[in-house]
Amino acid sequence: MADNEKLFWFMGKPAKITSTLFLAVFATTVGSSLLFGYSMAVFNNLEKRVKCFLMAEACSVFIDQEHQLQANAWYAGLTTAYIVLGTVGSFCSGMVSDFFGRKKALWLNCIVGIIGGSLNIIVWFSNSKVNLFIARLILGLNAGITTGIAPTFIAEISPTSLRGALTACHQLFITLGIVVAYFFTMKFTLNNDYWVFSAALPVIPAVISFCLLPFLPESPRYLFINKDDIENAKIAFEKYNQIQDPETQLNEIKKEVEEQKALPKFRIIDLFTSKHYRLAVIISIVLNVMQQFSGINAVIGYSQNMMLSAKVPLNYLEICVLLIGIFNCVSTIPAVILMEITGRRKLLIYPSFLLIASLLICFIMVGIIPPIFKTHTNVWATISVVAIFLYIIGFAIGLGPIPGIVVAEIFTQAPRAAAYSLALGIQWFSSFIILLLYPIINDVIPSGYVFVIFLCFTVPSLTFLVIFMPETKNRSFAEIAKILAGNKVENSEA
Repeated sequence: MADNEKLFWFMGKPAKITSTLFLAVFATTVGSSLLFGYSMAVFNNLEKRVKCFLMAEACSVFIDQEHQLQANAWYAGLTTAYIVLGTVGSFCSGMVSDFFGRKKALWLNCIVGIIGGSLNIIVWFSNSKVNLFIARLILGLNAGITTGIAPTFIAEISPTSLRGALTACHQLFITLGIVVAYFFTMKFTLNNDYWVFSAALPVIPAVISFCLLPFLPESPRYLFINKDDIENAKIAFEKYNQIQDPETQLNEIKKEVEEQKALPKFRIIDLFTSKHYRLAVIISIVLNVMQQFSGINAVIGYSQNMMLSAKVPLNYLEICVLLIGIFNCVSTIPAVILMEITGRRKLLIYPSFLLIASLLICFIMVGIIPPIFKTHTNVWATISVVAIFLYIIGFAIGLGPIPGIVVAEIFTQAPRAAAYSLALGIQWFSSFIILLLYPIINDVIPSGYVFVIFLCFTVPSLTFLVIFMPETKNRSFAEIAKILAGNKVENSEA
């Protein structure tokens, strides 16, 4: 075995993953995906301390309702700032990756992450809420760019037979980042007067990736198609891919380029007007809207109330939240393993049935049963907690990683970056809508009925995807685009 490659037994068969490919996936997932997951979740356990800081109060119960409302408004503004810049970053990610290249865009985004994390250290010395807002804005921008470029880069450098599994590592490391954030914001770690340093920890993975990326080749597809640099594209293929013959790969890309030339030159407006991209764009939008409106953030957020109803002691709530994060991360691992066995369709469809069933159970246990059997609420709450864990399994295996993988696969090189930006911009905007409306709706409608709203989005979306989303496993980007351009639905595995 050559020095520059490692042999892994992957899913029961030998799969050559070169050390260059391994290092590229590691640098991307640690410096981008893990950082994104961490920065997204770091304030969940610190909410009270952050509110106290924003109000310039001692960390104790606020003296009256007016102070509490002001603190809530400040905290909502801080959260909104992160999501708004995340939306901007996701919309811009395609333009950034096409202009600078995939690798350099990731490297520059590491600098953004380092600046955002470092500003949190300045917050400690300046005691300035303005600096805290700026730090969250910058980390939001970093997160938005990450969601657009990281999975695209991994998908483009991976062998076809491993593309889904390696791209799923992006979602796996996001969940790992969430777990790390929960751990470092517990009472025995940094949930104390030094809480702001926990918000600065993203600097570490960003620096690691910043140091590794310059030694890695650019995406060979980007070099060949976007830069017409055939020689360096071939060298990059040889370093990243020991499974497929570089000449064969280059010939396939040449064919893709020739077919693309037969079409009018791609413009961003074509995503909305061209029949060639219509079905692919709709699938991308439905996947990302379904992911957010399935209620993952609300379900996890509601879990603390359910655990309280299930008589979980207050002292153990923090640990339970950490366990939910760990469970979410561990549940994502089967997706990485199964991605190239079952294919994308089955891995989306069957876990989504479990997710829908769990939402239905939560609705019944929270919204229907308690008003009828008021003396047994702890029993129903316990069942609800079990349903939450089943929901997390369904989401982590299917709806968590699949959208990022499929959107990267169903477009050819020319529209991919723009299409990914569009899909992720809609994903971030959907997240913003949920953040804005969920607390209001949950207060207005009867308890538990919010799960019905999630079901109303999830069931029709899944029905559409069952009918129209093709299998992408072991297919080239050009083959997938042909199926979608002709509105052909081919459900059999390649």
